Amino acid sequence: MRTSRALRLTVPAVAAIALAVLPSPTAHAQSLEKLKKEEAAAKQAADRAAVAVTNSIGEYNRVFHEIEKTKAAIAERQGRADRIGSVAKERAIEAYMGSKFEVADVFESADLLEASRKARLLGEVTKKDSETIDRLEVEAVDLGTAKERLNDLLGEAQRIIDAKRAAERVLEQKFTQLTAKRKALEARLAAQRSSGGGGGGRGAGAAPAPVDGLVCPFPGSSFGDSWGAPRSGGRRHKGTDMMGARGGTLYAVTGGTVRQSSGGLAGKAVWLRGNDGNLYFYAHLNEFGASGSVSQGAVVGYNGSTGNASGGSPHLHFEIKMGGSVSVNPYPTVRRIC
Repeated sequence: MRTSRALRLTVPAVAAIALAVLPSPTAHAQSLEKLKKEEAAAKQAADRAAVAVTNSIGEYNRVFHEIEKTKAAIAERQGRADRIGSVAKERAIEAYMGSKFEVADVFESADLLEASRKARLLGEVTKKDSETIDRLEVEAVDLGTAKERLNDLLGEAQRIIDAKRAAERVLEQKFTQLTAKRKALEARLAAQRSSGGGGGGRGAGAAPAPVDGLVCPFPGSSFGDSWGAPRSGGRRHKGTDMMGARGGTLYAVTGGTVRQSSGGLAGKAVWLRGNDGNLYFYAHLNEFGASGSVSQGAVVGYNGSTGNASGGSPHLHFEIKMGGSVSVNPYPTVRRIC
């Protein structure tokens, strides 16, 4: 009798304790909202880091292009100076033939310009010879200026490389933080779904749902607007660089036909001719996915850093060609659908 009464007293007490320990629906919703905000903040931080990396790539390519132009200018000026120098040398030798001065006295220095100046100072050259020496002097000054410019550019390039490496380290750190936030959010959403509470989200490995008729090509990636940024060879960037983990899954934005290619600046690349009449280009892949006829959301490849992205942060270079030929800035599209 006493035991039964004790049980009757204990059961309500245990239930009350359990209710006190378990989070209320309101607390659970607040916790989920907090995780969503933290994930969004981490995404913004990763996007900013991605922009810093793509900006540094643009800056490096701008300086590299200037370096190549300056090297070409130096080579051209050096060739011109050599040709003028040959003429100056011939004039100087002719001027001293039969004079009381020895040619060796004039050319006691290995510097041809200095020797030519000596010849003029000694009054042994004609007006035409003097004009030749003037031209040589101008070329020497221009050559020196160009070499100084090259040294400045090389120093700037090294500073940009250092900044790019630092930006890549920050990007890696932000990705790590973002991944942790996403895992926490996905775990909470999965627990909510399993308890019958819904919560949205998508299963692991599943393609994202279409937005405005298109699927995000690289879910979870970070990116900024780098349209028109400088690239190697004086080119301009015609895509969006979507930074993400190596091996990340890439999806067909729409149904269509996939053609694969390898080599060149793009490395491993995919051309998706969409059923919507547009052409979608995926570059720098680590591995290929499906080819031929594909449905929307099919896996067409995996993120990497092949081609001229070798050695840099893995990313998807994504392009859109409207009607199959007219390049447009893909940033507004991927910002909307990803």
